[in-house]
Amino acid sequence: MSSTRPRRPALLEIGVAAVIVAMLAGVVALQLRLGGSSGGGPDAPERTGSGEVTSAGEPSGSASPGAEVTTAMPTAPVVTGLPTTPTSPTAPAEALPSGASDLASLAEGIAVPTAFRIATFNVLGASHTRPGGKAASRPSGAERMRGVVQLLAAYAVDVVGFQEFEPEQSEAFDALAGSAWDSFPGTSGGGDVRRTIAWRTDTWELVAKQTMALPYFNGGIVHSPWVRLRNVASGREVWFGNVHNPADTPQFTGQEQYRDEALRREIEWVNTLHADGTPVVLMGDMNEREEFWCTIAARAPVVSADGSGYSELGCSPAANLGIDWIVGTTGFTFSGFTRDRSELAQWASDHPMVTALAQLP
Repeated sequence: MSSTRPRRPALLEIGVAAVIVAMLAGVVALQLRLGGSSGGGPDAPERTGSGEVTSAGEPSGSASPGAEVTTAMPTAPVVTGLPTTPTSPTAPAEALPSGASDLASLAEGIAVPTAFRIATFNVLGASHTRPGGKAASRPSGAERMRGVVQLLAAYAVDVVGFQEFEPEQSEAFDALAGSAWDSFPGTSGGGDVRRTIAWRTDTWELVAKQTMALPYFNGGIVHSPWVRLRNVASGREVWFGNVHNPADTPQFTGQEQYRDEALRREIEWVNTLHADGTPVVLMGDMNEREEFWCTIAARAPVVSADGSGYSELGCSPAANLGIDWIVGTTGFTFSGFTRDRSELAQWASDHPMVTALAQLP
């Protein structure tokens, strides 16, 4: 006696399959929009300009096509918002017909990409622009923060590492940014505000925070921030660190040994935090070019936002190096790397604002 197999609700299976196809298309579209290989230049070529002297007294180097913005704002590329891949509504497993549960499992296995714009910016400490300071002719630190906030908005930056971020600048940033941004240590963070990490609260939420002790001028210890943030859209967690290594200046000479020790500790922290697979970003004013990259790339699994490379054949720095760096552990794809020396950036600081688009699968 033969049995009749019940007819499966084909329309439901077709609907689930359609949702999965739409998700896959969204992922592909996002990858196409964000760009491809690590360290690639901006989508559109940008004007170049000559090198300039940074606050550390070091020339920033000659310009390279596609990596510099030197004209007045708003010539900087404006990112109006990074897309996220929508997730499909889930249904109880028991409500799915035979075969549809396999499709649902496939949908759950599709990771939502984590994409964000990151920046590092030495904002020229307010003490330098007070009467008697080395840049006393410039506007005050608090006033210049208006330009900093405009630049962050122009690039749609989600996470930024500030150096030379003194209390009056931190207070001005808080007043201008409001609840749209959070920071650590920040003005109320109970730490050394001069090195602060700030993030958009609609994009990231704080998971953990800590500081690391690093040698600065003549070996004096400063405490640099690290934060573990969770991406609101994807749920992915990332460690971010922000440092400022000592420069050789007329007042402080022979600082190489302290830069070397600071970098040794930074490499150790990157490796330690990444040991469980959590992605790590290190950013800051390193006050070194080739030596910084070739040292960290040899000792930690990192890629550089500016396109510098490293392989078994040796170190291959990018053609135009600066002293402000963004590096991330293997798995990051960087694109749209920019050093902004626009009129607005030069008004706000004596360093360029360095930005890049970062993506994790």
